[in-house]
Amino acid sequence: MRRQGNNRRKRRDKGIPVWCGGMLEDGVGRAHNVAVTTLPGDTAASSRYWEQDIIQPEVTVENGLIQVPSQPGIGYEPVREIIDQFTLYSETFRR
Repeated sequence: MRRQGNNRRKRRDKGIPVWCGGMLEDGVGRAHNVAVTTLPGDTAASSRYWEQDIIQPEVTVENGLIQVPSQPGIGYEPVREIIDQFTLYSETFRR
């Protein structure tokens, strides 16, 4: 996220405020918020909104901080079994 930090400094130096927050995203959207909220913002743990999220590991908050994953990509994996459990309808389109 160094580049984000550099962008934040550039915007701050030009007087452009930056804020990121989220509420009802599932784990995939929340994972992106975790990456972006190394900037000022408001992102909560998965358990604030969901009994069970669709990603592993779930986003957790400890002492007011969210650990940003170090794995490539967004650092969280969608769990297909959980997604299937909550899917009401699915259709596949082929060319």
